[in-house]
Amino acid sequence: MQVAYLFVSIYLIFIYSTRLSLIKEKSLEIFRFILLVITLALFWGLRDQSIGNDSVTYIKIFQNPESYPSKLEPGFLFLLEILKFFSLSGNFLLFSLSFILLFLQLLVYYKFNQRDFFVYFIIYSSFYYYYQFHINIMRQGLAILMVAMSFFAYKRKNSVVYFIWGVIGCLFHATALIFLIYPVFLKKIENRKTQLFFVFCILLMFFTNFASSIINSIPAFHWSIEKIKWYFVIAEPVRIKQSHAVSLFIILLFTLKFEKMKKSPYFFLYTFHTVFFAFLGIFH
Repeated sequence: MQVAYLFVSIYLIFIYSTRLSLIKEKSLEIFRFILLVITLALFWGLRDQSIGNDSVTYIKIFQNPESYPSKLEPGFLFLLEILKFFSLSGNFLLFSLSFILLFLQLLVYYKFNQRDFFVYFIIYSSFYYYYQFHINIMRQGLAILMVAMSFFAYKRKNSVVYFIWGVIGCLFHATALIFLIYPVFLKKIENRKTQLFFVFCILLMFFTNFASSIINSIPAFHWSIEKIKWYFVIAEPVRIKQSHAVSLFIILLFTLKFEKMKKSPYFFLYTFHTVFFAFLGIFH
C-alpha cells in the first residue's frame, strides 16, 4: 500500500508541476483533469472489496438486489442498473462510484477557484471524510456533492439548476434535503454581530437537543421521513474531529479579526466555514 501511495504521489507531482491556469491549451487542461480523476479512481476501485461496511453492502446490492431488505433511494438504484450493463464486478462498481465522486469533488473546487482548485483538493484529501466517501459512505458522498453543485447554482442565482441538483441529490440520499435551507442560511455575513449570531446558533445546535426535538415531532408520512428522523434522533451524533477543529479555528479567527478578514480576497471562504458549521450543528 505504501508503494502505491508513493507512485500516486510522484504521478501527481509530475502532472501538476505546472499550474493548470498557466496552460493555454484548454484541451490539455481537460485532459489532465480527466487523467487525474481516472488515476485516483483506479486507486480506489482496485482496492480490497472487503474494506468498508457500506461499500460491501453496495456491492451485494449491485450483484444481488434482493439481498438487501430495506428501501434505497431510486437515483442510486437507477445508477446501479446502468452500471450493470457494463460489468457485475465489485471492483468495477467501486471504480465507477469513485470516478463520479472524484469528478464532482474536483469540479466543485474548480468552480470555486480555477487557479488553486488542486491545492484545495489536496487539503481536503487529508481529512477523514475524503476516505469515508471512497471507502464507506459512497452514496452519501454522491448526495453531498450534488448538494454542493446545487449550492453553486444558488450562488449564481440560477434557481432552476439549484433545484434540479438538489432533487437529484435527494434521489441518492434523503438527507440531501438540506439544499432547501440554502436560502435561509446562505447569508452573506456583513458585520461582527451577524457572525456572533451564527456562532451562537452553532453552539446552541451542538450542545442542545433543540434540532432533534423539532425533527422528532414531524409525522413519518413516508419512509424517507422515517429515515431522516433516524439520522437526526436515533443515530449517534457526529462528534468534533480534527477536520472540524480546522473549521472552528477559522471561525474563531474570522470573529476576532472580522474587519481585517472582510478585506481578504478569500472573505467568502470564511463566511462559508461559519455557515458550514451552522449546517453541521443543525444536522448533528
